[in-house]
Amino acid sequence: MAKRKAKDVFESAEKTKEHAYVIFPGEEMSEVTLEGSNSGKEAKFDFNQIRQLYETRKRTYVTAHEHPMKSEEHTAYLTVPSIADVRGFLLDDFARMEVVAQRNSETGKIEGYFCLRKTKKTKKVGYTPMYKDKIDRSNPELRENVKEIAQETSKYDQLVKQNRIKEGIDNLAQQFHLRYKFLPAKGYKLDDRLTNFYEPAQREEKERKIREEFERGLRKQKGLDKLLGYNFGKMFIITLSLVSFIISLLFLSTNFTGYAVFNSGFKTSNILGVILIILSFSLLFLYLKLKKSS
Repeated sequence: MAKRKAKDVFESAEKTKEHAYVIFPGEEMSEVTLEGSNSGKEAKFDFNQIRQLYETRKRTYVTAHEHPMKSEEHTAYLTVPSIADVRGFLLDDFARMEVVAQRNSETGKIEGYFCLRKTKKTKKVGYTPMYKDKIDRSNPELRENVKEIAQETSKYDQLVKQNRIKEGIDNLAQQFHLRYKFLPAKGYKLDDRLTNFYEPAQREEKERKIREEFERGLRKQKGLDKLLGYNFGKMFIITLSLVSFIISLLFLSTNFTGYAVFNSGFKTSNILGVILIILSFSLLFLYLKLKKSS
């Protein structure tokens, strides 16, 4: 039977769950998911199974798993590896590369890959999970190496959580002499924030809908503001008209106080009264005109 491509192996598995794989040079990717570990989304590697494969080959290998995500959704997963992924990779001297595949959990299609590779300068830790029963974990050098990995990967984790993804990857690569690469699938592009791969047409359509919804809401809000402002203006005019009319009657009334208003004569008081009543009728006319036009 012909060897299947990694993409075909990924896409043949259940699309809503994460799966763990190992790849030996020149061979088809083999699934090594620890039984029962991917009951949710996260899968663990079955290192006993990897050990059996390794002992018949005696060659370094590539570890791989997918991050299943819904279209344009980044809740629990990013395309870049988690802190657990990175630590597991660095603590395995026999793993030369780690591959994280972004897989659409609705269509099952692979949308792109993130590859993290060790170089000749990457320091050996002195450990591998598949032979953990044969390794002296109290060895001071091993303990120091593990401590360094824990400290440096914590920095990576903090930067990724702060959405400073490139800075986090660059810092990790520099510290451990690693190389990395983002490889979008055909028809996909890498997001500027390095969070995921996407289809340009799909994102443009989504952004168009968001923009239209925003503009629709903005127009509705402007209309509401205009209406409120208009009604407030009419109420202010009619209120001012009524107040002016009442005050004008007070000035014109001979029964007001029997004394001059503000120490002025009755003539001045009558003039003010006339001005206010003219203002009152003018405002009333304006109110009626606005009401008729609405």
